[in-house]
Amino acid sequence: MPLKPRIRLRANAASGDEDPKDDRLGTFNALFPKGKYFGELTPIGPRNILNLHPSVDVDLGRGITVELVAVAYWRFSRGDGIYDVPGQLIREVGQGASRHIGHQVELSANWQVSTTLFLSASASLFQAGGFLRETGPARSIRMIGTEAMFRF
Repeated sequence: MPLKPRIRLRANAASGDEDPKDDRLGTFNALFPKGKYFGELTPIGPRNILNLHPSVDVDLGRGITVELVAVAYWRFSRGDGIYDVPGQLIREVGQGASRHIGHQVELSANWQVSTTLFLSASASLFQAGGFLRETGPARSIRMIGTEAMFRF
């Protein structure tokens, strides 16, 4: 098939704490999460999370691939907030009743220049969902990232 498209659907679930007032921590601890947990650019970490993650990538030839990703995030537990990738609480429960954290779209391009050099660039937009709007500032986040990897 031209462009060799690959379509994927991923899903993740990581528990959250049901009652922050008791002495038991129910929030999943990923211990050593990688920075690119849900994509190249993500503000949300792998704790108290449910997400759907469809993507499609195509091969343009000459070592160039392009990927389009969409991610929707929800809180696993309404009794817990949301966390960043290293595990710091970035939004407490507060008055938030909604599970929906937000959604994100990301476009990435990768180029395997040679056997030793790999280049990539990504652009992403994260839009806040109901939980973020209920508990404080909830502006959209635009992110751009580039990466060069040299293997020897």
